Amino acid sequence: MVRVVHVVSAMNRGGIETFIMNVYRHINRGEIQFDFLLSVHERCDYSDEIESLGGRIYNICSCGESLIKRWIALNSFFKKHKEYRVVHQHASSLVDIMPLIAAKNMGVPVRIMHSHNTKVDGIWFRKYIHFFNRLFINKYATDLYACSESAAIWMYGILNRDKYKIIYNGIDLNTFRFNQNVATIMRKKFEIDDGDLIIGHVGRFHPMKNHFFLLKVFEKILSVIPSAHLVLVGDGPLRPDIEKSIRELGLDNSVILTGVRDDVNRIMSMFDVLCLPSLYEGLGIVLIEAQAMGISCVVSSVVPQEAKVLDSFKFVSLSSSELVWADTIIRASQQLREQNTIQKVRNAKFDIKEVSILLMNKYLTS
Repeated sequence: MVRVVHVVSAMNRGGIETFIMNVYRHINRGEIQFDFLLSVHERCDYSDEIESLGGRIYNICSCGESLIKRWIALNSFFKKHKEYRVVHQHASSLVDIMPLIAAKNMGVPVRIMHSHNTKVDGIWFRKYIHFFNRLFINKYATDLYACSESAAIWMYGILNRDKYKIIYNGIDLNTFRFNQNVATIMRKKFEIDDGDLIIGHVGRFHPMKNHFFLLKVFEKILSVIPSAHLVLVGDGPLRPDIEKSIRELGLDNSVILTGVRDDVNRIMSMFDVLCLPSLYEGLGIVLIEAQAMGISCVVSSVVPQEAKVLDSFKFVSLSSSELVWADTIIRASQQLREQNTIQKVRNAKFDIKEVSILLMNKYLTS
């Protein structure tokens, strides 16, 4: 039995966490088990499922709490847990590479850094640390992974182009197979008429997701199609401000906030268009899920090109006006749903079964 410890900040329903869980559900758990080293102390959305699958969860302090305590805790952890041959760190930047340094110090032979984004949040000092740590990442990581070419360049730089590997964010294609009956049921559940336009967004209520711009775009759409609805799936620190903006724009009767859900695939089935005006994005796993269901996607031009699978996938510049975005979304909603979308997504290498086999082979041969 090979036990792999995944280092990630938390295991809530975000893009990184969803990808890890998709892999976890599809590996042969008789040969490989996943454990999780988290930087939070509370239970997470996926905690129960992880434990039901046989995984262990360990909690240590974050960099924000104490750098010294985190460093001591990491070294203590890897010194105590000699059973780990593989540590797989998932991150949006190289601000914190201490887990890999500690793992190397304690003799862990395989140390994977996995990039999932194209920008670092916060003050200039965090960006400085990120670029500084680029100089040392090859010393502490044995393998460099990324979810897209853009995420790889951001994390590792052009000089490491021959050293990193792209691991696409695979999805369970059966889970995201479009079902008209489910779409009808979900519309009734949310009291939306069959003919009404539904624009959807799935993501954490975080500045990078650009919700406030989306609300203004939707306001323009509503002036043309009064029966339109905007469905926002997710939660996060900006929720109170987003709710306030909805009220101020007079969108109360047209915007639905579902909160965090475990039936996202069923909710998405009623979308006509998925809109993701993100300020930056590693890939956007929800975009792959949407395309598997044949949903038209309208996204900001910062989204990596690899995310586009279907012809109905449209890029729009963030510098374009709200009217341009609104017009693009309305046009996208009028397109016929594409056929054979599951096979197209599979051909684009986003099948979680294939991704899981690739990672299993890495873990088992390490």
